[in-house]
Amino acid sequence: MKAKSIGGTSPSEINIALEMCLEDGFLPTLAIVFVSIKQDRNAICKILDNAGISIFGATTHGEFTEKNIGKESIAILLLDMKREYFQLYFEEYPNKNYREVAADVATRVLDRFARPTFLVSGSHMETDAEQLLFGFEDVVGNQVNIYGSMAGDDFSFTNPIVFTNGRESNRGMVILALDEDKIKIKGRASCGWKAVGTVRTVTRSEGN
Repeated sequence: MKAKSIGGTSPSEINIALEMCLEDGFLPTLAIVFVSIKQDRNAICKILDNAGISIFGATTHGEFTEKNIGKESIAILLLDMKREYFQLYFEEYPNKNYREVAADVATRVLDRFARPTFLVSGSHMETDAEQLLFGFEDVVGNQVNIYGSMAGDDFSFTNPIVFTNGRESNRGMVILALDEDKIKIKGRASCGWKAVGTVRTVTRSEGN
């Protein structure tokens, strides 16, 4: 499997970068897309759609590839993964039933892969990511490997979005399920939080 990263500050730059990537016969099947909320997501998705590429996408606060770090920009990882090794899912949770929605996805994934692993991105500030994780564990078991993030929106805390081919949501999740017998993913947990505003003490909370 080959992987190439591209970036830019407009859909036209992405279109040019993609065309250059394809010149050597590289035929990507999957794109992991991180993009500023200020960018034209629909135009970017149309470019990838026209190339027959499946999209795992989320808005962000800062975008980076191995080449550079950007802001209000676009960063895409392209992979020529065999289509039988992965499946994309897109679900919303307007009723805040995070655990049940995740469990339903996991049940469907098990019909496809005996040993799945997941890359997940969710949207909306009140989303309880821990409940999403519990939903996958309920079905697949606590040995399941899950990596992911919550979408951002250039630090405005108003409208983070997840998206895939033809769909997007500010209260949903996009899921990349992989066949772990064929594809192994590894990662690390890191955090770069910096204090913002006045120091407060939380005395009570519910959910996220």
